Amino acid sequence: MMHRHLLAAVISAVAVLSACTTSTPATPGIREINVAGLDYAFQVPDSLSPGPTSFRFANTGKVPHEMIITLLKPGVTLGQLMAEMQAGRDPQALTDGMVGILITAPGTESIGALHVNLLPGRTYLWVCTFQDSPDAKAHIELGMVASRTVALD
Repeated sequence: MMHRHLLAAVISAVAVLSACTTSTPATPGIREINVAGLDYAFQVPDSLSPGPTSFRFANTGKVPHEMIITLLKPGVTLGQLMAEMQAGRDPQALTDGMVGILITAPGTESIGALHVNLLPGRTYLWVCTFQDSPDAKAHIELGMVASRTVALD
């Protein structure tokens, strides 16, 4: 995770860039999915098809959010990952790695997109680990987490 002072600098830079940048057009031949980040939840489509997919992120909330997409190890569920976190253990062992991250200021859309080749039958996780203040719970603890299993071919 980022150190909080670095995180604050990144959020400030994103806010400036978001105010000055227009979104880029979709890439031909790649499915585009818009994900919304609310205070404190993700709106991700209920079903995903395998193959090349571009994810964009819109922050419809009143605080900064990030959208981290992570690929879970085969057979791992969101419940198992959350149990690891609640037990104070690092949940990284339950993942095959982070796909990418987009950060948005309140009321803005991501400048870019995450291009992912969604694997059939695999489960992806969307999470925000930001905190509204140093003493506040992380957004994931407030419910800003979602998982979806990609349909089989």
